[in-house]
Amino acid sequence: MNQWSLSLKAYIKPNLLIILPLGLLAGIPYGMIVDPLNYWLSKSGVDRSAIGLLSLVFLVYSIKALWAPLVDRLQIPLLRNLGQRKSWLLLSQFFAFFFLIAIGLNDPKSNLDLLVSCVLALAFFSATQDICLDALRIELVNKEELGQSAAVYQLGWRVGGVYISQVLGLLIGGMIGYSFAYVVVAIVFLGLSIFIFF
Repeated sequence: MNQWSLSLKAYIKPNLLIILPLGLLAGIPYGMIVDPLNYWLSKSGVDRSAIGLLSLVFLVYSIKALWAPLVDRLQIPLLRNLGQRKSWLLLSQFFAFFFLIAIGLNDPKSNLDLLVSCVLALAFFSATQDICLDALRIELVNKEELGQSAAVYQLGWRVGGVYISQVLGLLIGGMIGYSFAYVVVAIVFLGLSIFIFF
């Protein structure tokens, strides 16, 4: 066996392969806020300065450390049986799914304020999901595998954030419509979310 195949073998372990869908889930909502949304707003005639201001939504991901201690300590009463991480994960994924659908059902021309509110809420719940997914990723592997798990997670994030969200979102958006694209990507997100809990 050559060095390359030995290196690759280190990443193909059951506990590391479980990390891949975690990365996919983290990337999908983020990716839908980037290009598909900007392109949809541009095609709908929304002013470029308003689209530029919408990029401030990404600050939510930068400040998620502010509410991470709450996610780590507060229990969700109805979901306690799932455990601390998975209860917050389920809650944040439910709302991320909900707001992906809500964005898809909105019309940027007639109700931009509501759309921006939904995008902000999606960013918040997506960032909260990231907190849970990072903690879950660290708990699923041995200390020696943290570097490999981070690499697998980032691969999943890139596939979810670029290929599923942006490429699929732009492709469906261009062919059928961006409302439909958001609904399709939300369903893919829901399917991956269900996979995590089984």
